Amino acid sequence: MAIPQILEKLDNLIKHTKVWTEVEVTYLFVQTRKLLDHSRGHDNNDQYKHLRFYCDWVVHINKDKIDESTLDVLKNFEAGMKIMIGNNNLHAPGPINFAYFESMQAEVVRFLKEQGVEFKPFIKEGFWIDITSSLVKILENQPINIKPSYNMLIKSIEFQLSAPRTIWIRAIFNEPFKGADGKDYKFFDLKNAY
Repeated sequence: MAIPQILEKLDNLIKHTKVWTEVEVTYLFVQTRKLLDHSRGHDNNDQYKHLRFYCDWVVHINKDKIDESTLDVLKNFEAGMKIMIGNNNLHAPGPINFAYFESMQAEVVRFLKEQGVEFKPFIKEGFWIDITSSLVKILENQPINIKPSYNMLIKSIEFQLSAPRTIWIRAIFNEPFKGADGKDYKFFDLKNAY
């Protein structure tokens, strides 16, 4: 599909959608992924690594092919997770950013703006919560499986089935991890509501 048609479809979707269900959010991410693929080879791929990460994840029921950009996102999550385990520090940037899609929001706004597509709704907190609420539902029970060759603590990560407007992320480890409290942990759960 040619870029002008994708841009037109995205612009119409954003301007005319009143309720962002899983169907509309899936379509948004699939069309955005097509634009990202068209821009491959340009020097902007690294500036949209969170956006690409979630665009890829949306369409894979069991993702195990991990590119360098995806690995970077996962390593940041893991680093923050290690800080949070067994510690009272509930604000480690990696997991919080991952769970609330903060970096992706900025990337979506910047990417759509660069493409000349309607982007202003994505700045609004209520709109973004509607998008991410549906995104979480799309990603539930669609694990990312991380091969041992990537040398990460995390073996798999996935959004667990949860109530609307809540997040429950579970990271399962390859081996127990000793937290700041001295206990061994076999997995990490991050739960919150928004």
